[in-house]
Amino acid sequence: MSEFPPSGIIEDGKFLGVSQNDPVQSHSTDGGYKITRPRYTRLPRKVFTTGFTDLSQAQRVTLQSFYDSKRGGSDSFTWTDGTSGTEYTVRFGSELIFKRAMPGSDHRWNTEQITLEEE
Repeated sequence: MSEFPPSGIIEDGKFLGVSQNDPVQSHSTDGGYKITRPRYTRLPRKVFTTGFTDLSQAQRVTLQSFYDSKRGGSDSFTWTDGTSGTEYTVRFGSELIFKRAMPGSDHRWNTEQITLEEE
């Protein structure tokens, strides 16, 4: 299984975020009651956000190639949480959007809010 991010590319910790999918399915009745039940029996899946800053053109191409090799969010891969060191099997939950780090320059890139969904 592939590792993310590819070798030589370091995540920017300021973009790291963790949340969980809401496992509750609910229905409101006419009498003002709310009926709830778990959607599934497993623990809620985690959703991570991450990002990269000041990428070179070669690093941008490497990240894009990795994303393309996973066919967007179709294939899973291993990602290690930089704060805890825990490995997770994840998929991309969002597309990669690259923005210029400095206006007028094609040489440095940023990408924010990459969503990784636990499998």
